[in-house]
Amino acid sequence: MTVVPLTVARPDESQIRRLLENWLAVKGGVLAGAPMPSDLDRIAMDGPRNLLARERRSDAARGQTQRLDVSVDDLRLSERSPNRIVAVVRLRYSDRRLDGSGRVVDRTAPRELRNGYVFGRDGDTWRLAATRSLN
Repeated sequence: MTVVPLTVARPDESQIRRLLENWLAVKGGVLAGAPMPSDLDRIAMDGPRNLLARERRSDAARGQTQRLDVSVDDLRLSERSPNRIVAVVRLRYSDRRLDGSGRVVDRTAPRELRNGYVFGRDGDTWRLAATRSLN
């Protein structure tokens, strides 16, 4: 799981999409049981990182992991300023929750989600600041 920071001053939709896809890939890896990358703060602020850590701790306490299957179908920027970008995103999403032996104990069938993602700029780096369901 490689963390790839976004440092251009005025990122376009494709650059924001890559940052979001990077976050989603790292999140999927962590929920699958990989360690939290030490440099995750380069692409996500405290809020999203803390939520991810809490979810992983909860799963670990139950002896479970998650396998996410998520892809960005559409992304459009709905708000932009020098230090804040809001993206409205359509995702294709499903997941499986696995017990310690790898047996599926729960699953979410494939579905489309609409989420809002807020990105903030600290110095020269854009980071995920917040996520909100728009369904």
